[in-house]
Amino acid sequence: RASLILAQTLIRAGKTREAGAPLQAALDGMKNPPAPPSAFLALAECRLANGDAAGAAQAARQAEAGAKALSADDRKKFEEQALLLQIRAAVESKDDRKIADAVSSARPRLPPDKLPELLYLRLYHLNNSRQRAEILRSMPEDHPALRESAHDAPATLIFAAALREEGRETEARQMLSDLLQRKPKAPEALDARRELAYAALKTNGFAFARDNLKAILAEPAAKARFDADAMSELRYN
Repeated sequence: RASLILAQTLIRAGKTREAGAPLQAALDGMKNPPAPPSAFLALAECRLANGDAAGAAQAARQAEAGAKALSADDRKKFEEQALLLQIRAAVESKDDRKIADAVSSARPRLPPDKLPELLYLRLYHLNNSRQRAEILRSMPEDHPALRESAHDAPATLIFAAALREEGRETEARQMLSDLLQRKPKAPEALDARRELAYAALKTNGFAFARDNLKAILAEPAAKARFDADAMSELRYN
């Protein structure tokens, strides 16, 4: 009990890193009755603060398991918190595969208000690890949700690139054209115009390409969006 009181005092004082050891000692002594799920959530936070991503994920899973004995409302709340902690632990690992897998495992039970942010997190790390097949598998379900969020434009660029790499050029161009209609002022609209212009050059669509390249070069934000080499290529084309 003394260890638990010390851990709680440290957490309240913002000393989460220091609270890990006394909290673990308290949990080790709580066998009958077992420790509540909230204690394991706190332990997960302490382990994250100490850079122990694997230990944090384990504690979050223990919290999720312990929540099964709670009432339905409380169980849902603790399960959501545990799932989000598992994802945070995966992010701390900096492993693209672990992050994507953590979101995939949690997806059916994620809080609706967190869903777009976490779907984009998964998409970003799938893209980082060049998992094109998984990106395309997720697209029919995830892209509609992402289109309704702040992540619409960057997500659409990733999906369109995966389509293009798969040889599905027509679908990629349509997706980019739709993005320009939805978000003409988004920074990513410049990327969409560039991709559409270069695709048009390959099929002798010179007038269309010229119009889009001129639109990019006339946009003040282009210099911040593209490096010097990319800007030179735009001017050349």
